[in-house]
Amino acid sequence: MCIHKRLTSLFRTVIFLTAGAFALGFLQSCSKLEPTSGQIHAIKTYATELNMAEVAYSRANPNLGFSCEIQPLVSAHLIDARFEADYILTFVRCKKTPAGVVTEYSWVASSKMPESGKSEFYCGDQTGVIRVSQLGAVDCIENGTPFY
Repeated sequence: MCIHKRLTSLFRTVIFLTAGAFALGFLQSCSKLEPTSGQIHAIKTYATELNMAEVAYSRANPNLGFSCEIQPLVSAHLIDARFEADYILTFVRCKKTPAGVVTEYSWVASSKMPESGKSEFYCGDQTGVIRVSQLGAVDCIENGTPFY
């Protein structure tokens, strides 16, 4: 009987420790999937600034339209390049008129160092709507969830 009590107690301890370790690992992995509130604020702020800079650039350069590049926006002092330190930013789907005026653009940004092994893609365009997707750059542009 004494051995049975010890084995039962030992078995309960092993189950408790295993469950605790699993729960801790699960919580740690889940916390890595979610950007912090500071990161979310930074992404929203920069994305908004990027879209506003494009509008300002196109108004200042009506013969060119949108820049569809980061460097002209930086050179015009409409935006700084700080976002590029943490994210890979790419302009895509830039549409021009026959005269060469850029009338539409889309951009996609993804983390350079995703902590969780999963990348989140943020994107936007001339409409000013910012979107997010974990399925890739193309999905972000075509089906991304609005990011408010």
